[in-house]
Amino acid sequence: MPGNLKKKSAIIIYFKLVDVMNIIAKGLGGILLCLISITVFLSVVSRFIPGFSVTWVEELVTYAMAWLCTLGGGIATRHGDMTSVTIILNRFAEKPKKIIRIVACIFSLIIFAFIIKAGWQMTLLGNLRKSTAIPAITMFWMYLALPVGMIVMFFNTIARIIEIVDE
Repeated sequence: MPGNLKKKSAIIIYFKLVDVMNIIAKGLGGILLCLISITVFLSVVSRFIPGFSVTWVEELVTYAMAWLCTLGGGIATRHGDMTSVTIILNRFAEKPKKIIRIVACIFSLIIFAFIIKAGWQMTLLGNLRKSTAIPAITMFWMYLALPVGMIVMFFNTIARIIEIVDE
């Protein structure tokens, strides 16, 4: 946590909540990565067993990767690790550079808010559809990755703005 913020209790609580959210996202990401590894391994092994086929693996891995990418993107946002073009930004002095970074974060928040809203609408529609390879699961759970991941990105971007302001 940035140095000047140590005295402001509301900001401390916000950072702690974001950190808890990120710990949960990292834990889910680890579980998903294990799930992907195990199911792909089983799929490869099953190809050598006559009459045994695991048809749902490809779809499960695709959906798990969607969750993994959106959660991982949210965590990367917190640390400023998202892809960015810095060649132009590095030509500015520190104060204009800070302003540009804050404006970029604000634009990101607007985009995340739009994607959260649109993603939630898509998720609700997904409740009406079933997965083709895993019929017991509705597409709601697959589509939910988008708004949840964007919420993680949204709150981490706010934390990032606070850190940039405090630098």
